[in-house]
Amino acid sequence: MSNLVFDESSSNREASHGYAWWFSGDTFEKAMAEERKPRKRSLMHKLTTHPGRLTILYFTLLGALSTLLLLTPAATPKDEQTTFTTAFFTAISAISTCGISIVNSTTHWSAFGQAVLIFSVQMGGLGVMTFASLIALAVNHHLKATQKLLTANELGTTKLGEIKGVLTVVIATAFTIEGITFVALFPGLYKVNHGNVRHTLWESLFFAVMAYNNAGFTPDGAGLHVNNWAVGLPILVSAFCGTLGFPVLLNLMRSWRNHRPPKRWSLHTKLTLTTTFCIVLASFTWFLLMEWNNKLLFATEGVEPRLWHAMVAAVMPRSSGFDLSWMPGVSDATKVFLSIVMFIGGGSTSTAGGIRVTT
Repeated sequence: MSNLVFDESSSNREASHGYAWWFSGDTFEKAMAEERKPRKRSLMHKLTTHPGRLTILYFTLLGALSTLLLLTPAATPKDEQTTFTTAFFTAISAISTCGISIVNSTTHWSAFGQAVLIFSVQMGGLGVMTFASLIALAVNHHLKATQKLLTANELGTTKLGEIKGVLTVVIATAFTIEGITFVALFPGLYKVNHGNVRHTLWESLFFAVMAYNNAGFTPDGAGLHVNNWAVGLPILVSAFCGTLGFPVLLNLMRSWRNHRPPKRWSLHTKLTLTTTFCIVLASFTWFLLMEWNNKLLFATEGVEPRLWHAMVAAVMPRSSGFDLSWMPGVSDATKVFLSIVMFIGGGSTSTAGGIRVTT
């Protein structure tokens, strides 16, 4: 009798009218044996319970698709040819949001080729943020209770299978910021392109996706337009938001909507914002102090170009990798300092690189 489980079984409650504890021990043993039988799991269930496998599969398929699309004749002008190495390198650079290009993105790729870059960077950025969150949830199952609560609070979910909820938040956050960046870029690029609406719309879309996902591809030979505040500032702000990570952005939006003061922000948000602003301020100050009299950069320019270059140097090298044609002209001390900044990188579950500011 000592091995019997005298408890009300939910499966027998209706049949026994509340007297399930009278059932024999065989009944409980059979029920437990049924529960121990291996159940058939779907492929999606197997993948979602192992986010690492799903991550590898996702980026492998995305890399293969992007490479094949870049190898098609439509991806390049008639007088250009793309080798497998170039297509593969560019595809991997795009889906990993590195933005390193070994060809001129303006002349080598056609409109279709640039569209493939936009698609690859967008899907790569969403994948990085989503799978980072899912892996955090997977690790969450092996943490202590207090750590589980913290992780659940940051990601807005507690179950590993809630991919739909995590993905929805990531997509909504990304598209909202990219949409705002697109609108903000249009007036400045409209002047740069001398009223060409079609080209302005395309460049606004290209820069909006690349900026938030911290990828360094540019749609024209002018690069980042470092001397144009109307174009450079929206890109700078969008790239900065991309380095924070969507849990921080989500917490800030919820706090703003619910009128929560900063002291009620999550610990992760406070830590990310504090560390990020400290790094940006230190980089900005360092650049002004070390490069103010740099004749290679500022031969005849006044104060405004120095301030703008300092802002770009404080934000862009950490993660986005946009073309900074003036970077070789900085001093060796600044190059070492920026190397440290790049090593630190941006926030967790963001597309920024480095060891993360929260580490």
